[in-house]
Amino acid sequence: MFQLAIIPGKIVDLDSYMLPIVDEIKSLGKHGLVVKRYDGEVITSKVHLVMATGDIPQITKFIHHQGHRAVHGCRICSVKGEGSLRNPGSKYYADSDAPLRPSSDFTDGNAATQILGPSIFSLLPTFNGSSFFGLDEMHLLGQGMGRFLVELIVEVNKSPRNSHILHGVKDGASNMDGYTFKVDHQKLAAAGKMIEESRRKIPVSFQGSWDNLISRTSGARAIDFLDFLLYVVPTLIVPLFEDKNVRLALLKLVRGCAIALQWELTEGLIREMENCFAHWHNYLREEIKANKISVAVFRPNNHYLAHIGMITRRNGCMRVYSARSMERTIGRYSRLIKSTVFSGKNAGNIVERLATRSIVNFSMDINSLLDMLSSSSQYNLDHQLWSPFSSANLASDTHIESVPIATIIKELKKYYSRSSSSSLHSNTINISARALLNSRVYSSCMYRRIRREYRRGNHHVLFYISHNSSFCWYVGSVHFYFQHNNSSEGDDSQFLVLVEVMKKHTCAKYDPTMPVVTMNGPGQPPRYAVISLNDIKYQVGLVQKSTDSLEHNVVAPYYIFRDNIKATAGKLVNI
Repeated sequence: MFQLAIIPGKIVDLDSYMLPIVDEIKSLGKHGLVVKRYDGEVITSKVHLVMATGDIPQITKFIHHQGHRAVHGCRICSVKGEGSLRNPGSKYYADSDAPLRPSSDFTDGNAATQILGPSIFSLLPTFNGSSFFGLDEMHLLGQGMGRFLVELIVEVNKSPRNSHILHGVKDGASNMDGYTFKVDHQKLAAAGKMIEESRRKIPVSFQGSWDNLISRTSGARAIDFLDFLLYVVPTLIVPLFEDKNVRLALLKLVRGCAIALQWELTEGLIREMENCFAHWHNYLREEIKANKISVAVFRPNNHYLAHIGMITRRNGCMRVYSARSMERTIGRYSRLIKSTVFSGKNAGNIVERLATRSIVNFSMDINSLLDMLSSSSQYNLDHQLWSPFSSANLASDTHIESVPIATIIKELKKYYSRSSSSSLHSNTINISARALLNSRVYSSCMYRRIRREYRRGNHHVLFYISHNSSFCWYVGSVHFYFQHNNSSEGDDSQFLVLVEVMKKHTCAKYDPTMPVVTMNGPGQPPRYAVISLNDIKYQVGLVQKSTDSLEHNVVAPYYIFRDNIKATAGKLVNI
């Protein structure tokens, strides 16, 4: 990311700051740009701006829109907002099928639909109307829909005796008893306890802090609300509702958001996402007609879900142009800018310093600085084993990480028997506590012991094993990674993993795409298996279903489980 400018404070005329940047982009698109790389390579290119993005309030400044509280509060379509009985001044947008705004609204302005002047970006030859302004996933789905679900389900039910703007109206009074998303607050509190209990089984790849947003939301970030939306709602909140229609509507919303957050999408997935959001919106409209909820559920963020499909087709996946990196950069600059007198110079110096550091970091060979094991073997792809390391001898040692050597030898022979002979030609293994797989660092029980780090669970994985010409999924806890050469003809070592496999694998009763596993209970002998590092597909988290329960829902960061989970669930006898 290139930092072009830091605009001081709240300004009245944003266009005056943007005009020099827009003019320079036009010049770069016409005359081109020459880049000289650190290695001497010269690259000639032309630069075009194809999109501007940000949260909803920021885009309104780009297009001189009166905002999401206006009658025509959507910047993409011409929907007319309506007020609720309790809040007639605010506008809500229940119509998902309104026609799109014409490009002339942005090139000329349209005061009748609350766009008060032309957008400065319309000066660019690449400008293409409403789709030029992207929808930001962090603000729309995190701070928007994630926070909205906390209010819709948690906050409304915390004080059921008080009338809420989201309640429907029946016979002139709040229909609190008929509220669609009514849940006993004690059940919500119990779900909050399960969030806390599950935190040590959730990997840091989920990015959020996995805090209990049911008890409090102060200090929560957009990524925390995303975790609540994507993982807490389908595992702990949906089962609290007895009405299957409520369950299905929430699951459709969650699935639609999960699809929207993928790095790559096919036309089939985009259509599935649109169908999910349409189901969610249609259900809300039916509940509004039944006076169970208010039209206030159709806030701008909820309305914009209907436009994600169109924006994705034109601009690409939302994750690609997300504002996450910008938000981190804003926070970094805010912490570094200290001057109260010459803040402009201070900001300029910081921009230059950080840009110089980026160039230096880009020119460094990171692999040469890491303590790792790599291999050119056909088995290991581009995977790596990371420190801390140790070595062991299968013929002389008695235990490795508290696992009996006899068990390891048995499972290692069983692994090789799947593809070749079960004989072992070498007793030496090189043990590793971490592995790099698909640009993600996987941990292990060994690493947790060495670092004494038990607050998060980075050692749970989902892997596939072939059985009867089909692949079955399993979930296990990684004890350690190791390198073993079982070839009698030269070095052809493999990267392998010792995992403790969960006792039972199935799916949730209310959602066939939700994997569920049962852990080994106290006193039960663990079931170990040796697998290839290539067999691991995802780093997963385990969400405990209830107190003292060994059953856990399986969640993977931003992954959509699409297979027939129950039919492909593995059995211990087959591994």
